[in-house]
Amino acid sequence: AQGISRFNISKKKMMEVSLTFPSYKEQKQIGAFFTILDNLITLHQRKLDKLEKLKESYLDKLFPKEGEDVPELRFSGFTDPWEQREFADTFNFISNNSLSRANLTDTKQEIKNIHYGDILIKYSELVEGNLHSIPFIRKEVPKKQINKDFLRKGDIIFADAAEDETVGKCIEIKSVGKHPIVSGLHTIAVRSMIKFESGFLGYYLNSNSFHGQLIRLMQGTKIPSVSKKHISNTYLRYPKNLKEQEQIATFLKTMTNTIALHQRKLEKLEKIKEAFLSEMFV
Repeated sequence: AQGISRFNISKKKMMEVSLTFPSYKEQKQIGAFFTILDNLITLHQRKLDKLEKLKESYLDKLFPKEGEDVPELRFSGFTDPWEQREFADTFNFISNNSLSRANLTDTKQEIKNIHYGDILIKYSELVEGNLHSIPFIRKEVPKKQINKDFLRKGDIIFADAAEDETVGKCIEIKSVGKHPIVSGLHTIAVRSMIKFESGFLGYYLNSNSFHGQLIRLMQGTKIPSVSKKHISNTYLRYPKNLKEQEQIATFLKTMTNTIALHQRKLEKLEKIKEAFLSEMFV
């Protein structure tokens, strides 16, 4: 099929292709080996799917539904109703930049940049500056194009655009690390004016209890996008007891880590299969 603009092959050429194959006994052994490997991959995929659905269920049950002041599922020892507070009375907006992916690099530079695409695809709810792969702003980018509001621990960054209902997904900065971080293209960054336990907002703001409000506010718009006005018109429900916030965040973080572990195992198995497919055939 070389030397042509479209890839195709004629029946004649197909019949001229030579095949090399081992004895029937060896074929059976190779087939059995890959069947075991495929079954193992399927098993891990099912475990991963089950864990993700379980986390989704907990995200729904650990935070109050609309019109309610307590969640369906609660840790023992906590009985007080949750507070309700307007978003606009709780957070201040901080600046972002409009640097495209072309202005970013994985090579070490001075300042890291949160791109909305990474919020939607790469990151879970909590981001740690030293542990997560956050791209750097290229050193040749003029300083005037870089926002001066460096992110702090506890800051929230929303992705304000997406092709589906993932729009409005956000991350919480769990830690900054060695390099300053700024909020980038198609993001809305906010900083709380009151104290929340580390990790709580990252999970709560991604739950249907809060994110569902954003989805309803966007109904009727042609392109899914979130504005500062949309976010300002929402409210929060949260327990005043920081210990309860901590227990919720710790529980969901444990689940998130377990999911990440299974994801890595699955990816490793898929790479092993790919390697064997390459090595076991001539």
